[in-house]
Amino acid sequence: MLINLSNHPVASWSAEQVAEAERCYGAVEDMAFPNIPPEWSSEQVLALCNEVAGAIQAKACAAVHVMGEMTFTFGLVFRLQERGIPVVASTSERLVETYPDGRKLVVFRFKQFRPYAF
Repeated sequence: MLINLSNHPVASWSAEQVAEAERCYGAVEDMAFPNIPPEWSSEQVLALCNEVAGAIQAKACAAVHVMGEMTFTFGLVFRLQERGIPVVASTSERLVETYPDGRKLVVFRFKQFRPYAF
């Protein structure tokens, strides 16, 4: 199972992204990305990272798709990897149309799941 921890529930994913997730990981389960107040300290963010990592570990998943607020994502990915849980990001092609009045239409086309690695 792939846990989708992002602000984009599986119901909003393209057919291609859902098919790739199911091919690679089996079922996909949404887990709401937490709201991270901009006023929070690093300590508060890290405490939430630890809490969420524990909740994910209890679910016995094949991997976790994490996309969201950067400091939380960084901390959570690190903690999940410490626990041996694979973590991936979704990659996409960003297509932008700019109109004369300044409006933009942005479309993201899913390409792959890429592991967080360094």
